[in-house]
Amino acid sequence: MSLKFIKLLKIIVLYRLLMLLKLMRVTRNNKVIEFLSTHLKLSPDGYALLSNLLKMITLIHFIGCAWGIVGVLTISEDSKNWLRATGIESESGILRYTSSCYWAVMTICTVGYGEINPTNESEVFANVLLMWFGVSVQSYIMSRVTMMFNSTESKDV
Repeated sequence: MSLKFIKLLKIIVLYRLLMLLKLMRVTRNNKVIEFLSTHLKLSPDGYALLSNLLKMITLIHFIGCAWGIVGVLTISEDSKNWLRATGIESESGILRYTSSCYWAVMTICTVGYGEINPTNESEVFANVLLMWFGVSVQSYIMSRVTMMFNSTESKDV
């Protein structure tokens, strides 16, 4: 690959990361959640549950995209990476995206790996960072949901 092509890829990746940050800002403003809750006539608990569900989906999307970017950036003619190991190196972007999001769900919600795992040092490093970030945010979201259910139970008693 030429050096100019690699720089172009990095600019595209940076653009995508900036768009992801913008998406995270939109979910923080809760405009989508407020729109849905008014049209669905949700209770405050339903609103909180919907808010946390959308945060979890955003987290999975963010980590899945980051894992896909790591796969694209670490691909070269002579090295292994997760895209090549799973046989989806030359498949469509949708299949790679769904595989990345599948990996994100498996990494955040379970212990261990299935058929998608890191195969080189860069992927292992990115894996550690993404795992730490994903589990931290997922734990925060789940603690908020637990507190919501605990407060609902204490109201019923």
